[in-house]
Amino acid sequence: MDAAYVEVTGAGSVAAAPDQVVLTLGVEHRANDVASALAGCRDRLAAMLDSARELGCRPGDLRSTGLRVNPDWRDGGPSGYVAGQDLTVRLTDTALAGAVIDAAAAAAGDAFRMNGLTWSVADPIPLRLRARELAWADARAQAEQYATLSGTHLGRVLRVQQHSGGGFGGAEPAMLKASADIAVEGGEERIETAVTVRWELS
Repeated sequence: MDAAYVEVTGAGSVAAAPDQVVLTLGVEHRANDVASALAGCRDRLAAMLDSARELGCRPGDLRSTGLRVNPDWRDGGPSGYVAGQDLTVRLTDTALAGAVIDAAAAAAGDAFRMNGLTWSVADPIPLRLRARELAWADARAQAEQYATLSGTHLGRVLRVQQHSGGGFGGAEPAMLKASADIAVEGGEERIETAVTVRWELS
């Protein structure tokens, strides 16, 4: 006769305010020839880099990527060239996000492009550990209730299966307004996990 058991799935969720933000900025410059397009792109990117450094951004948190140059097609035909390049800025002082965007836009002028903004928690491991603890406690509480209802007791653990997930949570958003023009929201970073546990009943 197979041993009696109870199998339940517990869930755990932990949220924290993000403590870093990555800005993906960019510049584009149009000109009649490739060399002029690249030179204009270079100068505007350099101006953006200077603006970020002046606000205290560290060299290791600044990275230029994605240099490109393509024909500029207008009215059905080629009309010069457009060069572009991206700049990623990692900020551990998240309150600077709006100011960095403002300064970069002012430095690059109409060549400025805003390509993305990503929030995250620099060290998510403590959140994951806590989420697992909560998921296990949830599973254990369910199993104990079923054991009581069935007039049995929980025995040894027979099987454990983890189901992981995570992502952005919008509860209690934190508004970071660094200027009259740019406002960004950090919200919450949420780590979620679930665990299925089978206990022997005795």
